[in-house]
Amino acid sequence: EVRSALTTTALPLDGSPGALREGAGRVRAGRAAAPGLVYPLAPADLRRYLDGDLTPSAANTASVLVRGGPAQVTRRVRNVTGERLYFSSVAEGFSRHGVSVRPAALRLAPGETASFTVRVSAPSPGAGRDAVDDGTVTWRGADGSRVRIPVVVSR
Repeated sequence: EVRSALTTTALPLDGSPGALREGAGRVRAGRAAAPGLVYPLAPADLRRYLDGDLTPSAANTASVLVRGGPAQVTRRVRNVTGERLYFSSVAEGFSRHGVSVRPAALRLAPGETASFTVRVSAPSPGAGRDAVDDGTVTWRGADGSRVRIPVVVSR
C-alpha cells in the first residue's frame, strides 16, 4: 500500500515524456501520506509477480500493461480516507487507442474496496497493429485527492 501511495500520487515530469519514459513520475512524499485510494496487493501476490508466476495484468499493481488491443485489465482500489467518498475517473494521453474505465465513478465507504476495468480498443485506423501507446488513468476524489496510474499499450 505504501508503494501504491507513492506511485499514484506522483507528479508527471516536465515536458510530459509519457509513461514509457517517466513511469509514475516524480514522487511527492507529503501527498502519499493521504492518497485517498490505494491499490492493495497481498505480499504473496507481490512475490508471485516478482518471481514471474503472476502476469502483470493479473497482479493488482498501480500500473497497467496491455499487450495489443482490444483488451481489458481489472484493478481494485480501496478507500483509505476516513469518510465515504465519490471518486470519478478519467483516461487521458492516449493517441492510438481508445481507453475507457468502467465503472467511470465509484462511491466508497472508508475501507471499502471496488474493482474497475480499463478497456483498450484496437489501434485507430492508420496507427498499425504494432502501435505502442501510453497514458494515464486518474481517480479524482470529492476530497480533492488524485491517484494516477500509468497505462502502457504495447505490441
